[in-house]
Amino acid sequence: MLIRHAYNIFRPTFLLIFAVLQFAACNSGKSTNQSNTTQVTDPELIAKGEQLYLTLGCAQCHTKDGKRLMAPTFKGLYGKEEKLNDGSTIVVDADYIKESVLYPEAKIVAGYRPMHPPQAWDLDDETLNALVAFIHSLK
Repeated sequence: MLIRHAYNIFRPTFLLIFAVLQFAACNSGKSTNQSNTTQVTDPELIAKGEQLYLTLGCAQCHTKDGKRLMAPTFKGLYGKEEKLNDGSTIVVDADYIKESVLYPEAKIVAGYRPMHPPQAWDLDDETLNALVAFIHSLK
């Protein structure tokens, strides 16, 4: 009888705790996405990204006005589906941009050759996020 009484008391408590944890887990991604969206649209971060675009030499190959040079233009690039040299396709997002900056030959857009110069510097997350924000702003 005592065991059954304890079960009746702890079962609702367990179910309530389980429900709260499930709710928290399901909603945890929403705040992350909102902060990423806020980051990508932050005017200061965009301005820093544009400055980096110029000082790191990105502008030598990537335009911001839609014209084609030696590499894809950054205008309208974010969110675009791109076909790669290996035949696969990707959607250009923050992760793809960061990977392309850090490992330029990992995924080459179809129609372009792997010409990206080797990185002589280590780029931190703040720098990469600024570049992503700048590219995202070029719609």
